[in-house]
Amino acid sequence: MKKRIVLIFISTLLVALFWYLFLMEGDVRASFKLNALPGTINQLAKDWHKGTSDDNFEQWNINEFSHTITEAGNMYSFQWNVVALSDSSSKIIVTVTQPGSSIKNRLARPFYETDIERTASEKLKGFYKEAQEHLGKIRVEVVGREKLDSVFCVYVPVSTTQRGKAPGMIQEYPLLSNFIMSEQLKAVGPPMLEVVNWDMKNDSLNFNFCWPIQFADSLPVRRYNELRFKWISGFNGLKATYFGNYKYSDRAWYALQYYAKENGIDIVDRPVEVFLNNPNIEGNERHWQADIYIPVAP
Repeated sequence: MKKRIVLIFISTLLVALFWYLFLMEGDVRASFKLNALPGTINQLAKDWHKGTSDDNFEQWNINEFSHTITEAGNMYSFQWNVVALSDSSSKIIVTVTQPGSSIKNRLARPFYETDIERTASEKLKGFYKEAQEHLGKIRVEVVGREKLDSVFCVYVPVSTTQRGKAPGMIQEYPLLSNFIMSEQLKAVGPPMLEVVNWDMKNDSLNFNFCWPIQFADSLPVRRYNELRFKWISGFNGLKATYFGNYKYSDRAWYALQYYAKENGIDIVDRPVEVFLNNPNIEGNERHWQADIYIPVAP
């Protein structure tokens, strides 16, 4: 009987050791929460990653992504899994692996703090700090169902990544404003952004940067660069109000997606943003406000 118990104990120990050395996901595992939705955390991780490494960032969807960081000649792979807990919080699980050194790291961990543990802890604490600072500077309030009225505008099409949204608008802003002034057109509203295609998996974005003007039968035929005219058709949609730097107004897109899912509302992922403040005049970005609309599917 004793021999059998010893054999079972040894077998269990060997199975556990085999799992620990060869099957366990990641050499180091960290778990924490943030008051943000997965899409926002995805974008925050991309911003943070660009500041720590030039290596590739890969994603399967906005909830699952990975990247590598090189520190003191060692390469570490960070695998992220983000799960929404509510409309304002998510759980983040990060597993970190050092390719080619996993067995060595796992054998050493019970006896002393390894380089991978120190690096993972330092980097993730840095990310958490940056994320908290960012979240303290923005605010999103979901309003609910609201209609966006049709508007006529002059616009320029822009193709970029989601992170390139703000630089794209900044680049084209002088073109739009100068055109309106030089052609003596009447602006009838603040600048707008109309998303044409939002590919979340590949992080690509096509949008029209628009300035509403008064419609007239006769409009300037001359075009500056890619400037065009169009009607933005009104639609029944969901609305959110965003406060903060317009660079991050896409955080409201995720809030509207979550609201739609929780309330069983089918939407079309083509948001429209209306920028109510002029950043060149209003210096405090915490006071910048944008109305964000996303169409409800017909």
